[in-house]
Amino acid sequence: MVRRVHWVFAYGSLMFRPGFDVAEVRPGWLRHRRRVFGHPSVRNWGTRACPAPTASLVAGAGTWGLVVRPGGDAAEVFDRLVEREASEPEVGEVEVDGDVVVAYVWTMGSEWADRGIEELVEAAVANVSCGGGPYGNAWDYADGVATVLDRHGLVDPLVVSYHAALAAALGGGR
Repeated sequence: MVRRVHWVFAYGSLMFRPGFDVAEVRPGWLRHRRRVFGHPSVRNWGTRACPAPTASLVAGAGTWGLVVRPGGDAAEVFDRLVEREASEPEVGEVEVDGDVVVAYVWTMGSEWADRGIEELVEAAVANVSCGGGPYGNAWDYADGVATVLDRHGLVDPLVVSYHAALAAALGGGR
């Protein structure tokens, strides 16, 4: 794979905690994938004992997120992202302002893709009770995703309902 990053599609923590300098950010619609809270994070947002539900992508009509153009050395950013995400990216087409850009997309695992909101909230509450992982806990993650999408005027009904249910279960948030 050519290790030149021009755009990265962010749909989870890369939207609010990219871990690299950002030169440009634009809302975008990723074709043929939809967001699910299907990845049990045991490394960044949780632990093996208390995994945190984090976003992943599965086949679907599409999903909103951000296309991010990293600043700095592209090869270094790519290498750091491969390490952080523990995988190589796919390449996807993202609609941005009527144009299509090609972006790297990290899909993560989707072991929990079929879980309902109630099961996800139960796992998230347990994660928050355990203290989360080195990046924060399930509430920090869910709130970060919901806040960034809202800030950009993007609506994902799954994010809205999961965030609201988790907030209610935690008594208004963390």
